[in-house]
Amino acid sequence: MASEIKEHGISIAIKRNKKRLFIEIAMMGKLTHEDYKNFVPMIDKALKKTKNLEVDLLVDMRKFKGWEFLAAWDDFKFGIKHRNKFDKMAIV
Repeated sequence: MASEIKEHGISIAIKRNKKRLFIEIAMMGKLTHEDYKNFVPMIDKALKKTKNLEVDLLVDMRKFKGWEFLAAWDDFKFGIKHRNKFDKMAIV
């Protein structure tokens, strides 16, 4: 009996110019606590350097299948922590 490989994870693209920081996050599969342990520090670091910059966020959830329980809690905490950081936000 062959086991099925279930892909999951988060990819991040961070682009910056003189006036704007653009963050694109693509979520795939059922996310885990480990996924958040890897991606949250990257976003935190990028946002610490945003003084006088507009910050836009695009979240692509077309391949997203859900969260493990602890990952859902991680997502909630991330949203509360950064709720006022983004000038524009879109979810696809």
